[in-house]
This record gives sequence, C-alpha cells and structure tokens, in this order.
Amino acid sequence: MELRPLDAKLIRDGLKDTIFTKVIVLDEIDSTNALAKKMIKGNPKEGILIIAEDQRCGKGRMKRRWWSKKYSNLLFSLVLSPSIHKFLGFSLNMAIAVSFAEAIEEKYGIEVTIKWPNDLYVRNKKLAGILTEFFLERDLLSYVVIGMGINVNWAPERDDMPYPAICLAREKGVYIQREPLLVEGVRRFDRYYKGILNNHLEELYEKWNRKCMILGKEVLVQDQNIEIRGTALRVEKDGALIIKTQDKEVKVLYGDVSLR
Repeated sequence: MELRPLDAKLIRDGLKDTIFTKVIVLDEIDSTNALAKKMIKGNPKEGILIIAEDQRCGKGRMKRRWWSKKYSNLLFSLVLSPSIHKFLGFSLNMAIAVSFAEAIEEKYGIEVTIKWPNDLYVRNKKLAGILTEFFLERDLLSYVVIGMGINVNWAPERDDMPYPAICLAREKGVYIQREPLLVEGVRRFDRYYKGILNNHLEELYEKWNRKCMILGKEVLVQDQNIEIRGTALRVEKDGALIIKTQDKEVKVLYGDVSLR
C-alpha cells in the first residue's frame, strides 16, 4: 500500500475530549522534543501534541539515533505541565508505555512487553522507544516533554543497531493505519495522566510491573564503568530497578539493561 501523510483532522477530532487541544503535524523537523522544549520557553498551557513525519535528528536515550522512514511510523512528543512532585516523574514514563502497549494489544492482538526503563518490545525485538525530559521548579515538575517513536510500518535493519527491531506491519503482515493507533494510545495516556494528578497510581504501577519483560530474570545493568549482575525483582514508584545480587538488593536508577 502506498504510504501517505497523517490526517491531522482525524487526529484532532479523535482527541477533542482530552487535554491535548493543540495538535501540530509537521512534514519534517530536526526533533519533536527539541521543538517542544523551545515552546516551553513561552510558558504554554499543557496539552500539546507535536507529530513529525520525519526527524532529521531524532534521538533516544544515551543520545542514540532513532531511525525511521517518512510517512511510515509514529514520531511525536507530548507537552505537559503537571506541577507534581519530581518523585512521581517516572509514573509519566510508565503511563505512556502502558497506554501504547494496551492500545497495540487491543487493536492488533499483538502482545507487547516493556523493557526498563522505557522501551516497548514484541517477541524480544524493539518496537518503540520513549525519551522523557523533565523541567523543575524546586521539587515540582513544571513541564514534562515525552517523546516517543513507534515502528508502525517500517523498522530499521542495520548492522550498527544495538538491538533487533520490529514493526507492527511486519508482525501482522498488513499495512497499519497510523491515526487510530495514535489516537487510542494518547486517549489512554490522557486517562492515566488524570489519575496521576489525582494520586491514583497503584493500578498503573501494577500494570507496568506485570508487563516488564525483565522481572524475575537474570540481568546485566551497565552504566559507564559500572556493571551490576543479578535477578531483576521489581521497579519501584520512582522508577528504580531493584536487583538481587548474591548478597544484597541493589537500587539502580540509570543504565542499560540486558538479559543474561
């Protein structure tokens, strides 16, 4: 099927009763997160969704390049102004991951797992990545930018990739219309987000831990020159991964994790 641009009206109509009242769809940009951070300087109201068909400088964690193909995938950023304690920042990361995992499972019957701290996987192959950036006023989150890339109709096949990738179309064997998935995922996030603002968090934490692909398994976490090996036990509310080593439990806040 011929690739086509996103229908901005379809997206706006689908999000009318959510906080996302401003939807920007761009043909090409350096980075949706970069544009979102520029917009924040003007102190905008929250509820902005920025979507790009192509990113010249799309990045994930550790400043790794995010590869995509024009008119094929979903590349977007959300702008929020939650004014919640910084301790709750990771709950927003959880909310976007769970929202799109559930949307994909419901719409396409594909089982999705979450790899700590912020990737979606299908059959041990990377489907989506999340980059969340926080802006503080004292101990409160004044603004949060959540960037996400989802391989919908195309996935990179490169020798320099640190992980195998997959896309939904390849998994289903058919072209996937992108607008319904984006709308469903963002609508689910809107509900979880409102729950976070009202301190309704337990269901979200339980779902995230239930979907986490590394829990109960032997893992290696690497962060610069540090390596920690052990069994992944759980992810706490601040986003910390708890690992059981030979003689103690270790709390890990950052790093790349791999199954052993």
